[in-house]
Amino acid sequence: MVGSEFIDFVTKWNIPAYAGVEDFSDKWNFLFTPCILVLCTMVVTVKQYLLKPIVCFTSNKVTGTNYDSYMENFCWVDGTYPVPVDSKSHDDTDFWKRMESQRLLYYQWVPFILGLQTVMFYLPRLVWQMVITYRSGTDLQHLVNSAAEAAKADGEKREKVVKHIAGSLEHMLFMHREYRTGKLQSLKMRIFRAANLLVASKRLGTGLSIAYLAVKLLYLANSIGQIYLMQRFLRLGTNYTGYFGLQVLSDIAAGRDWEYTMVFPRVAFCRTNVAIFGGAQTYLSQCALPVNMLNEKIYIFLWFWFVIGSAITAASLPIWLCRIVNRRSRARFVRRFLRLMDDYDSEKRLVGEFVVEFLRHDGTFLLKMMQLNAGDIVTGDIVHELFRMWRDKHQGQDMRGPKASGAAAAAVSRDRRGAGCGDDELNYPVKIQLESGGTARRPGRSGKRQAPSAPIYMSPLKCSGDDVGSGMEKPLMLKDPDSGRSSSGEQQQQQQQQQQPPLTASFEHLRASGLPV
Repeated sequence: MVGSEFIDFVTKWNIPAYAGVEDFSDKWNFLFTPCILVLCTMVVTVKQYLLKPIVCFTSNKVTGTNYDSYMENFCWVDGTYPVPVDSKSHDDTDFWKRMESQRLLYYQWVPFILGLQTVMFYLPRLVWQMVITYRSGTDLQHLVNSAAEAAKADGEKREKVVKHIAGSLEHMLFMHREYRTGKLQSLKMRIFRAANLLVASKRLGTGLSIAYLAVKLLYLANSIGQIYLMQRFLRLGTNYTGYFGLQVLSDIAAGRDWEYTMVFPRVAFCRTNVAIFGGAQTYLSQCALPVNMLNEKIYIFLWFWFVIGSAITAASLPIWLCRIVNRRSRARFVRRFLRLMDDYDSEKRLVGEFVVEFLRHDGTFLLKMMQLNAGDIVTGDIVHELFRMWRDKHQGQDMRGPKASGAAAAAVSRDRRGAGCGDDELNYPVKIQLESGGTARRPGRSGKRQAPSAPIYMSPLKCSGDDVGSGMEKPLMLKDPDSGRSSSGEQQQQQQQQQQPPLTASFEHLRASGLPV
């Protein structure tokens, strides 16, 4: 009855459909294991407090009422001694003194220890929840749940949810950009570029990933610690160190039951002194412990469960370390979804920049979590939408901060679809003279991008619709702040040769000409 009620209760949780910022090993630790422990706790609690966990028999008992009930309660509270029934030392006082160290005291506390183990398995989950809810800037749990819901939706609702998730991720990644400068920040950047995971920073895009790896270590330490705690609690001694479940299972298979091993004994003895007229009399009771048969099966199962959980968690650590640290692995993961884009051939050279400078470690980590919990199709739609947002708003801007002292990142918004520009037009290399004498180069055919040494001011890119796809290469149109006229790159170069100093882009001229500052 208890088991069926528990199953009905757990079914309402809809555990198989659970989606969150966790992988399978995390769910094993904070979801599946606590459910198993709660079920074991309920079964043992019912046996101990609603049924009779111990029954005692005394051969020469004192006359009086409630003596049997008194002995059973006393033996349950005070503990019993695992002594063979055919032992000839029952009357030896020294023998009982030596047996004090082997007195069984654990079975009274089994429900409480199981409850404590449940809490310990859930504690790392609480730490992770605080990180993804209060330290990430947005509710990441909600985003992953929304992705899982979008996988079941269709039509307009699905598209709306995908855009909402992509917009939330784009806003979060942009708000987490690095904007601070100074010597300390420069030192942090040098350490970050040498070894990414040595710097846990939300603005450098590693804070969430490093926190997740730390929670993984907590899960692993807890699983291994639970095995050690189990053996210490059961007071198994050195004979079962590290191999409790295997050894007990081997004893059962070989026919060596509790009477031989004295592990989880079904029969034990209890000694008590009863006050009578003229002094005290010692009585020996033989007690049956049916609850130990239940405890034995529970702890054998839990030992194997904890060992399997430890192995799964330990195996997931290097997998996630490779996913987070390896730049090629991150780029390959994102590129797999972007291959389905219609214009992937013209955009594939931007994937590395999109992954390294915009998504960074944390963005790729979140997309991987969405794939694990919502599936490839929805995740692919989110990646496509997020890539378009980055391309239109943030392309060329490194969210990790400036690449060198005095360098300013060029954030140029280009709507290629709206401009109707061909690949050759967009890839045409144009060298621009800047106010401070620095230079900046737009991406050339090789796909390489050079960091600008001063801010870039451009007029919107305009292409002729008649020449789209014709293969004709056009120079970038620049606006001369002095003349107010648009000129091509060649005309601009002639003006620079005739006029000294080169083209000046002062803030006053820019404001006068209407260009953004």
